[in-house]
Amino acid sequence: PLGKLIPVSSQLMIWLTTIVAAIILPMLVILILKHFRVLKKRNLDDREDRAWPLLALGVFLALGAFFLRLFPSTEIFSQLLFITSIQVLLFAVITLYWKISMHAMAWGELCGLFLMLGSIFKWAFVLSLICAGVVISSRLILRKHNGMQVLAGFAQGVIVTMIFLSL
Repeated sequence: PLGKLIPVSSQLMIWLTTIVAAIILPMLVILILKHFRVLKKRNLDDREDRAWPLLALGVFLALGAFFLRLFPSTEIFSQLLFITSIQVLLFAVITLYWKISMHAMAWGELCGLFLMLGSIFKWAFVLSLICAGVVISSRLILRKHNGMQVLAGFAQGVIVTMIFLSL
């Protein structure tokens, strides 16, 4: 059904822009930062090591969102990329002072999206909520975060998404 609503050229640009903005360019930034020894560890577990890669990711996502506006029928995808850039930039600022869960934030964003889309997406909302619970539980079991950190991440994801989608 998506193919009938969105031109194939726009679909291609959505995929290409998302992959370049969310994966390729941030990976290059991380490699450059590691090469110049700006990052201390390989796995970005330290809050201080996360700031620059997150800032780069947020900027690349925002640029990708603006780029997508050039193509027909990409408004919702552009808006979602922009909301994700806001989420990541806010997360980058918060992570300088306190560790919260980016996994929980991402699932909160998805849950907030389906919640805002209404009753037609109620099963997608329920499924995303279940998946969020599994992911958040794993973060707690692995002792990567505590309860407040995952709650804060999830709340940020839901609230920021709902605010920006209602504008």
